[in-house]
Amino acid sequence: MLYIFRLIVTVIYSILVCVFGSIYCLFSPRNPKHVATFGHMFGRLAPLFGLKVECRKPADAESYGNAIYIANHQNNYDMVTASNIVQPPTVTVGKKSLLWIPFFGQLYWLTGNLLIDRNNRAKAHSTIAAVVNHFKKRRISIWMFPEGTRSRDAVCCRLKPARFMRLSRLVCRSFLSAFPTPLTKSI
Repeated sequence: MLYIFRLIVTVIYSILVCVFGSIYCLFSPRNPKHVATFGHMFGRLAPLFGLKVECRKPADAESYGNAIYIANHQNNYDMVTASNIVQPPTVTVGKKSLLWIPFFGQLYWLTGNLLIDRNNRAKAHSTIAAVVNHFKKRRISIWMFPEGTRSRDAVCCRLKPARFMRLSRLVCRSFLSAFPTPLTKSI
């Protein structure tokens, strides 16, 4: 019974956030500040799942400026557990197939997140230049899950060579700081 209640509340809440969030984002589309706003809204679902999320960030985290945040992707609950520590203006890098998730995909794109076509290697490589331009032009930070596989603990999995090369090119070309952001015990 509790499972059904949680499922219904989660689905209704998520659809409402995505629909009204998409409408809101139409007034200022692709604004990177929206990522943190709506990420924090999804973070409010954690207590519904019985999760107590402890966000530890330095007191001066807001003054870091542009940065690259590198995190280990554990599972789909990262949207609920990790979203509370996203600093504005930060965008995430996700696979293009996220765009086809009903309601969420449209919000994901409208908030300014970057989409990579992982099936087209040439296009994925050219995305690095676009990401660097985003850094320079819009003065934003980027949140990445570069390992390409999901880890079950705080340790980042071995980076796949192509993703490691893209990440190192991104850090070198942008002259930004890279911060590891370990996620632990998130289901």
